[in-house]
Amino acid sequence: MKKIAREGQKIIQRFSWESFIDEFLACILDKEKTKGIRDKKTTPINARDKKATLINAMIRTQNLDEILASIVWQKIDPSKFEIITAVCKDEVYRTIKKKIDRLSNSTGLNWRVLRMNGASNCESRNEAAKHATGDLLIFADGDQVLSQNFISEHLKKHNEGTVGIGIINIEARQKDNKIVVLEAWKAGMSAGEKTIPECSFLDFTKNLTAEKAFSWASFHNKKDPTDYINVISRNCSIDKKAFFQIGGFDEEFGYSEKSSSRGWEDVEFGLRAYEAEFKFVFVPCWAVHIAHPRLSKDNGVENCVKMIKKHPWFIEKRKDWFDYRYDINDIRRRCELD
Repeated sequence: MKKIAREGQKIIQRFSWESFIDEFLACILDKEKTKGIRDKKTTPINARDKKATLINAMIRTQNLDEILASIVWQKIDPSKFEIITAVCKDEVYRTIKKKIDRLSNSTGLNWRVLRMNGASNCESRNEAAKHATGDLLIFADGDQVLSQNFISEHLKKHNEGTVGIGIINIEARQKDNKIVVLEAWKAGMSAGEKTIPECSFLDFTKNLTAEKAFSWASFHNKKDPTDYINVISRNCSIDKKAFFQIGGFDEEFGYSEKSSSRGWEDVEFGLRAYEAEFKFVFVPCWAVHIAHPRLSKDNGVENCVKMIKKHPWFIEKRKDWFDYRYDINDIRRRCELD
């Protein structure tokens, strides 16, 4: 592996990052050069021969090669999982599908692409779930670099509970060949930054430990990672039968260019899983979200109100949680709860 790493460094110096990914993946996946490597790296899974489906949705091509490479690098037997990528913009569909098809052919991974032009995040996830053959559905955003234990840890924890909650909201951006990590997020605001020079997103993600990743992550309730309000679709999983039992993601909360609000679809999904009395477990894997400009969409207020109207008990049960997010009295008025 050290030899492969040295070859990777040489390639970086000669080519662009995209060319590096092409050559480096070809290097690490060549059957003769890597004979036995995948078996040695594979994490043992004691999940009663269960299989996972990783579902992500994409609307952009920035840092695409690193994002896709982090899926190829998963430390798990390829027969234990499949990937379904929903592409929600026709402008980028061809580019993304071409790269995925190439990776699928060269690696043998079971990787399918759904053309979902204009679909919201909820619509694309629900549709992908219908095509899934796995027993466990794992959700990730399409603009994240995944830890190498991402799929294996979700599968392992699947024996312990119905809903898995991973390490979420590690926000990072790249500037002048440096990774800038936004630290201590709270209510969408960063309290500081940490700069890591001469580093790719792949290297940064790979070199993290679960403890360090957790320290940089932002949870709705960090004191209890298994709290149902920590269900965020950037890193969560659920038994497929349970997913359909509670109706999947509520498409009224769908986030797309045509929507008037954003967010809360995953928290609302977590509320229904809680109401169904599913068991929640913490999964020690992480994903680094590549920061980019967001569609403001009213800061999610409309969707929050919609969620409270569907689950009026929530605003009173978790009153303290609303304190640093919204004006709770304003939310009550909007919900006509006063």
